[in-house]
Amino acid sequence: MRSHRNGHVFLSDSWFEEVELLRAEVNPEVPAAIKDLVINMVVKDGPDGDIEARMDSGRSEVSPRTEADPSARSSRPLARRPPARR
Repeated sequence: MRSHRNGHVFLSDSWFEEVELLRAEVNPEVPAAIKDLVINMVVKDGPDGDIEARMDSGRSEVSPRTEADPSARSSRPLARRPPARR
């Protein structure tokens, strides 16, 4: 698997750790529109198999939240693609 320029493979444990460090350093404001949004995801074919994660209040987290609904499934290439701009 290809590593990013920072040396972390997308969706690997070290990638999630680096995201958390950067988020703590930058401390971005979460937009009101997604402040209470929780979406569980399963990303197929991650670097160590399928990744069960969630978007929770604008943050990527490694484990799903059981009370979250809906859930989304995605391939790894699709999960890596940036959101479409309008």
